[in-house]
Amino acid sequence: MPLSHFPRRALRAAATGLVSAAALLSPGLHAQTNADFNVTLTLSGSCTIAAIPILAFGTYTAGRTTELTASTTASLTCTEGVTFTPALVTGPTVTSTTKVVTDAETNLAYTLAIGGATGVRTATAGANSVTINGTMASGQYGCVTTACAGATSNRTHTLRLTY
Repeated sequence: MPLSHFPRRALRAAATGLVSAAALLSPGLHAQTNADFNVTLTLSGSCTIAAIPILAFGTYTAGRTTELTASTTASLTCTEGVTFTPALVTGPTVTSTTKVVTDAETNLAYTLAIGGATGVRTATAGANSVTINGTMASGQYGCVTTACAGATSNRTHTLRLTY
């Protein structure tokens, strides 16, 4: 039967099929090779401290018969698994979990202390915290004279994280 008797559509489909089959059978036309590779990545752990709210004792009445307490919580953002140790700076190169202070303006003594577990802590992913507790002993009378009121304030303290 001559080719002119076949519909054009059938001829096109047959030609396309022959070209596709020839491409599959042609050596080297679709050769493939694979190779694996490794990725290296280093993560440097860190912790940051957000602004720490004021530790506000409130009003201390001279001669008070009970201690006065207050606390504040520092918000931390740390890499999960980082170990850190919170401490209060007590001198140029000294830190401690407690700090005893006599306020220069009022002559009232108070103690600051890191709350919770002392020593090394392990961070969880994202939000972590450190509580700072303050205690003012009872029986203090302080000073309200101009000699005390003019003193330089020593009310700013520093929380340090070592990680």
